[in-house]
Amino acid sequence: MLARAALLLSLAHAAAKNVALFSVKRENELDVYVAVSDEATFAYDAGGLLLSVGCELSGAFDAVEVHPDAKVVRSTGSNAFTIAPVKGRGFPAGWVATVKLPSETARTTVLQYSSKSFAEADGEPPKSLEPKENPPWIILVAGEPTEKKPQEKTLWVFGPAPHIRSFGLGFAKPIKGTVSAAASFTAPRSLEVVSAFTAYQKIAWGVFSPPFLTPTGTPVGRLTFEEFELSLIERTSRDTIIEMEDYHPADTILLVHAPVDLTRGAAAGESSGKKASEWKVDI
Repeated sequence: MLARAALLLSLAHAAAKNVALFSVKRENELDVYVAVSDEATFAYDAGGLLLSVGCELSGAFDAVEVHPDAKVVRSTGSNAFTIAPVKGRGFPAGWVATVKLPSETARTTVLQYSSKSFAEADGEPPKSLEPKENPPWIILVAGEPTEKKPQEKTLWVFGPAPHIRSFGLGFAKPIKGTVSAAASFTAPRSLEVVSAFTAYQKIAWGVFSPPFLTPTGTPVGRLTFEEFELSLIERTSRDTIIEMEDYHPADTILLVHAPVDLTRGAAAGESSGKKASEWKVDI
């Protein structure tokens, strides 16, 4: 009986979906994305329905734009809001909101890692960004699909801290002739220069000037692929790592591909059947 119970518990755990909730700052706007998958390596527009998404910001906001299948419920007395379905079972994962920020506080307003920031996928319990619940860290590979070769992708790191020491990626095969990294990359806004170090089958990034910290929530590197495939990056490699400010590695890392240029934004599709990668809009 105990063995059967353990098996059922194991199966239930294996069936749990991974949920990646993150935001991208663009001038006076903040785009919010939620990616859902059975896998830990996946495209952010892989599909899935959301029943609710909660966001708490560090500052005030003016308005929130959401998918036509969703509505916004603003919390009283706080800088938080919840996104819920207008009707039916839910609204699509991918881009979920664009938050309009007051110009005087836009620069410093960010998505808070708190119990009020969460995502609830269809058939799943809510996944919170409360730091005490140890939410997963995210390494994001972003860039619009193109038939041109080589193909460039920007790298982002998201998690419950504004800085990390370093991060790295392990690859499924030797990287020579497959992928290369820009030797240095200047992070927008904060202007830290992030350096890349390449080895036989791995690449690592870090800032090598005081205080030796790499920013999160912003582009921090660029990869050039001869032909991009997400499977070229091995999430389970010992070289795929995020090193915290205290030098400890992140417990859980999700590897997510965003087939859009996140710095240009995204807008809701014409219908709930649209994939997020088709929601592009010129800003």
